[in-house]
Amino acid sequence: MQVKEIPYKEESISLHDKIWQKGKVAQCQIELTFRCSHRCNYCYIPPPLLEGKEKGKELNTEAWKKLIDKIVSSGVQWISFTGGDPFTREDFLEIYLHAKKKGTFINILTNAGNINKETAKFLKLYRPFTIEVTLNSIKEDTFEKITRVKGSLKKAMEGIFLLKEFSLPFKIKFKVLTLNLKEMEAVAKFSRELKVPFNFNFLVYPRLDGSTEPLKYRLTPETIKEEFFQKDEYPPPSLHLPEGDKRKIFKCGAGTWSFSISPEGKVMVCPFLREYSFSPKGNLLKEFKDLSHTLREKNFTKNTPCSRCSLFYFCSWCPAIAFLETGDYQKNIPYYCKLTRILGKQKVECEA
Repeated sequence: MQVKEIPYKEESISLHDKIWQKGKVAQCQIELTFRCSHRCNYCYIPPPLLEGKEKGKELNTEAWKKLIDKIVSSGVQWISFTGGDPFTREDFLEIYLHAKKKGTFINILTNAGNINKETAKFLKLYRPFTIEVTLNSIKEDTFEKITRVKGSLKKAMEGIFLLKEFSLPFKIKFKVLTLNLKEMEAVAKFSRELKVPFNFNFLVYPRLDGSTEPLKYRLTPETIKEEFFQKDEYPPPSLHLPEGDKRKIFKCGAGTWSFSISPEGKVMVCPFLREYSFSPKGNLLKEFKDLSHTLREKNFTKNTPCSRCSLFYFCSWCPAIAFLETGDYQKNIPYYCKLTRILGKQKVECEA
């Protein structure tokens, strides 16, 4: 009998669809550490944490292995290791291998600056599903202006070329900022030359401590419209949208099919909702679903622009970001109001 060989990517997507259709939790994002070799000025992690101020609060190797066992037993098939940068942990490959041997599909989010030849050889042997590399410029002065670390571009490029040399699956991500807008095409061209996927994102968030310092690097709504959208994006709403205290606050997919784990091992619906988290005691999945249900059932209790805007479901506003930026989960963010209004102004006005 001839057995059909199914490519790794095809199998993972098929499995993902099956789990999604059954309404089960499929993915977990693990923040192994806040530590990072970069100090990016737009990062939502406060600089002291990037520098390792709370290193002592991180779960140790064995604790992570036990937690991963619990995560996998809850039905999770995809694990994303992130941070900070997971490669800053000396035991990362040991933790990674433990998760890999559980049969999970693994993504790694990194700046590639801590990848050496031995690491690349290891990953070649125990292949991840993909590695997502943030590369915000290929010009040294711009790159270092963003990372605030001398020599960081050289190390990142060395890591990227090692991934390519060992035929590892990776993609390049680009955060569009006021500092590097005109350099995006150069990075996209570099990605094409490497024959790897490229994607970009222009949303910048406050830091977890509430600092709005990163926001000065985000593009204006007018620039986003001019650079990325050639026509109005939003059609007129076709259904009646609930308003006021009948409207749910959470409109995203948070808490539906994935969850996050903080460096100290707390389960979160979303990495920006750190106030709503718990240390798993018993049935992780049940505890998570209870928390998720509580959050997703929350309605607006204040008469805010977001509680009545007809473009609410098209807007990038979310309660977690609203809390970080304004101190109020229900308050509108003028930046998103303007962005949404500009992108869809010919169709229907944002009511903020």
